[in-house]
Amino acid sequence: MDDTCQTRYIPEQCIKRLRIGDLHRGKDLFFNREVLLFVLDPAKEAVTQAYIQSIRSISRLSDERFIHVLDFDVKPDRIMAVLQPGTGRLFLDELGVRAFSELEILKRVRDLGYGMREAKKQGITGFSVSADNLWSSEELGLSVINYWEPCDPQWSGAQGLCRLLAQMLGQTLNVPADPEQLCEQLQSSFRTLTEEQTTDLMNRIRQAMSQEMPLPQLLSGLDKILSRLEGRQDIASPKAASSRGPSSVNPIPRPTTPSSKAEKSAEPAPMVKRSSAWNRKWVIGGSILAILLLVEFGTIKLMKPPELSLESKVDVKAAAPTPSPQQQTPVTTAQAPTVDPSQVAVGVIPKLTGVPREEAEKQALAAGLRYKYVIEPNEQAQGIVFKQDLEPNTQVPKGTQITFWVSRGQ
Repeated sequence: MDDTCQTRYIPEQCIKRLRIGDLHRGKDLFFNREVLLFVLDPAKEAVTQAYIQSIRSISRLSDERFIHVLDFDVKPDRIMAVLQPGTGRLFLDELGVRAFSELEILKRVRDLGYGMREAKKQGITGFSVSADNLWSSEELGLSVINYWEPCDPQWSGAQGLCRLLAQMLGQTLNVPADPEQLCEQLQSSFRTLTEEQTTDLMNRIRQAMSQEMPLPQLLSGLDKILSRLEGRQDIASPKAASSRGPSSVNPIPRPTTPSSKAEKSAEPAPMVKRSSAWNRKWVIGGSILAILLLVEFGTIKLMKPPELSLESKVDVKAAAPTPSPQQQTPVTTAQAPTVDPSQVAVGVIPKLTGVPREEAEKQALAAGLRYKYVIEPNEQAQGIVFKQDLEPNTQVPKGTQITFWVSRGQ
């Protein structure tokens, strides 16, 4: 660390004063780029050689779920870690205003968990995964800010991941400290999971909270639930952990389960290599079959009558006196009633059923409400709200959360 560090990095804006330090947006004058500066003073953290060594030890980690440490500076009055910034914002600022779907929450928690597992392989553990130590972006999901400083064990590892799940479902930083109360709160929060899925996940969470289940088994349960929610037998692994620099991209390995080990051990021994003439026969036969399939597919596409576009269906309705119900569906969607958000009274539940999802969001915000929505199959046209949990015209305090259901179509 050279003496130019103090003049090279300039703090410009304090984003948040956290329990473990202050996070600033700043400027790297040498490269004329934006950086994040994590600043601690002696009143909050003693500057020791052990603390400096902990920052050095984690700087080798290159994973998109951890904000990369570019540099650090130690002075008598403070210590400053220079972090590589990205798009997005502090997750704590997003937690209370954005309502994620249960599918989004489970995905984000699962992806962060795979990052924690990769960090553990490099001996990096004990950091907090509470919402106030996370950065959020649409491209990368959740990233850990400070992963060099140990925290309360209940906020790290599998336990911390379960508490983060409770924070996201409840949209609050404060969750019960007692594991049993936390599990009760989590169980009552799930609405889109089946009874079987909720039971399986809660069993894993209870074992994780009592330190009887390691992180990989918890992630395996999340994978299982997500694969069913997305309607697939096998869900893709989370986004691979990419290097911060222009180097390589390392895929995230799937958790190893006993069944997968058994399958690997049961694999047959490699077959004796066939002759080159036999291989050529297979290649030629496969090529001919592929060409025939392409020709047949092209013939079917040419013979298939063109589908009417939305505009065509509307024109047919205007010309024909008795259009079919299928022709009326897009017209109904296009003519869904709207309400000027400026006319919505604050603190009064608006009527959201029958309007498009975007219109429902605007009305909820205009009424001073927090909201979340669930997309489900319904006879209503796609994108139209068909149910809400609070009665219209009801007086409620500002900030009340309303849930509404949006049609996915038949």
